[in-house]
Amino acid sequence: MGEIARSSDPKVFNLDFQVKNDYSKIPPKSPIVVTLYVIVGDTAFPEDTWFDFIPVLGWWLRAIRDLKNGIQKEATLQFMDGPQAINLAYFKNNYARISLLRYDEDQTAEYLGSNTILIDIDSSERNLIRASQKAVADAESIGAGDDRDIEDIRQELTKTLARSRITN
Repeated sequence: MGEIARSSDPKVFNLDFQVKNDYSKIPPKSPIVVTLYVIVGDTAFPEDTWFDFIPVLGWWLRAIRDLKNGIQKEATLQFMDGPQAINLAYFKNNYARISLLRYDEDQTAEYLGSNTILIDIDSSERNLIRASQKAVADAESIGAGDDRDIEDIRQELTKTLARSRITN
């Protein structure tokens, strides 16, 4: 699973977004599905073999951007193909508390990770930008660059980079 993604503060983690694909197995004109998970500390969430649809990257870019820019006090990184989510609540000084959630059939949240975990929003956003850029480049390499989902991610990347205080 790799190294624990920590910021310079030993009590603060970074969200390490992992996107892996095998586009050769995707039939033409099919929705793009990738292996997609987030590493928090030494935990892969939902799991390191999780498959999901690529549009969630655009949703997550917008959610973290809105949290970072004070538009929202909380953000939810929802997975499309399952009842999992990561909740981020702005804490202070560019940190957010996170909770790893799994929902049951009644949409009741089961907390898998406590909200005492802090993440560095800038570092986590940077990791998401890189993962999203890689997903877009990989899709373009197989001729899927004009896919609507890829275009949506491109637009969210453009907005995120324009509004962000970070440089890529």
